[in-house]
Amino acid sequence: MFNEKHPANLSLLLANLTEQDEGLYRCTINNKTSISMRLNVKDCTLSNSQENQIVRYPGGSVLLPCSCTDPQTRPVSIKWEHVDSNGTEVSNITERYAGRIHMFNEKHPANLSLLLFNLTKQDNGTYRCTINNEKSISMKLNVKDCTLSSSQETPIVGQPGNTTFETKNWTYWTPILSCVFLILLLLLGATAYIFCKHRKGMNKSTHVYMHTRKHPANTMYS
Repeated sequence: MFNEKHPANLSLLLANLTEQDEGLYRCTINNKTSISMRLNVKDCTLSNSQENQIVRYPGGSVLLPCSCTDPQTRPVSIKWEHVDSNGTEVSNITERYAGRIHMFNEKHPANLSLLLFNLTKQDNGTYRCTINNEKSISMKLNVKDCTLSSSQETPIVGQPGNTTFETKNWTYWTPILSCVFLILLLLLGATAYIFCKHRKGMNKSTHVYMHTRKHPANTMYS
């Protein structure tokens, strides 16, 4: 009541409404003058337009939709469950889902959707959104593994001037190119050996010639 500080304000504030609070209310003063009003407490009616088959992939995220048709309504209680694991509660207090859950109803009471991220294969299955322990909707989440496209198995044909080649061409040319490279390597080694030997012979001949010029008397002729 507000009349303690504001005597003329006889209004009544009723919090945490329930369906039992619905009905006719009367304000009477001095046991003779009164006014009446009717309070209609509308319950949340879950929307039937929700998606009931959802496909996602590991590591991604998913929004599991659940909402009241009237955005002004606020359900007394809301509970999400993973039906396939014996009705495990889907919330941040459950170890399996800790740190992977976000709800929106704190700021938007009629939005009961649940955001689940960092998906794994274990998140597969049916999820149920229940309000006031009586009304519920369900949806199925399918977390699919990555499947490689079958088109990747077909031969890849390259065109002149492009950088794409058939795999089988590389398989054919690899041993041939290896042999050619080995032969070139052997030829290079042989050439280097002959060159070094020839150069060594020339150095020896030059040394003998210079020695003969310096000591002609010691040179013997046959």
